[in-house]
Amino acid sequence: TCLLSKAIACICRNCNKIADEAERVVKEASLKMAEENLARNAATAQAGTVYQRKDSAATFRGMQLLPSASNFSKEVDRPGKLARASENGLKLAKRGLQNYKELEDKNQSVISCVHKDFSSEEREIARCIKQMSGTMTAVRSF
Repeated sequence: TCLLSKAIACICRNCNKIADEAERVVKEASLKMAEENLARNAATAQAGTVYQRKDSAATFRGMQLLPSASNFSKEVDRPGKLARASENGLKLAKRGLQNYKELEDKNQSVISCVHKDFSSEEREIARCIKQMSGTMTAVRSF
C-alpha cells in the first residue's frame, strides 16, 4: 500500500508538470498566433493599397488573394481552442489530484485497520465453519 501511494503521488506530480507545460505551450502559441495575425494584417493592408493603385481588374484579382472572412475567423479561434484545451487539462489534473487524495485517505484507513484486533470476528468465522462442517457430516451420515 505504501508503494501504491508513492506511485499515485508520482503520477499526480507528473500531471501537475504536464498541466503547467500545457499552459506554457498555450501561452506561447497564442502569442505566436497574435504576432502572425498582426504581420498578416499589416501585409494585407500594404497589399490593399498596392491593389488600389492598379486598375479595377487587378484590384478584383487582388481581393481574391486576401484571406476570406471564414478562414480569418478560424485562425483567430485557434488560441481560444488552445486555451480551452489547457483549461480542460488543468481540470483533469485537479480531478486526478482529488482522486489521489481520496485514495490516500482510503489507504490510511486500511493501514489503521491493520492494527485493529479482529479476534472476535475470527472466532465467529471459526464457529460458523465448525457449524457448517458439522452439518455436512450429519447430512453424510443419513
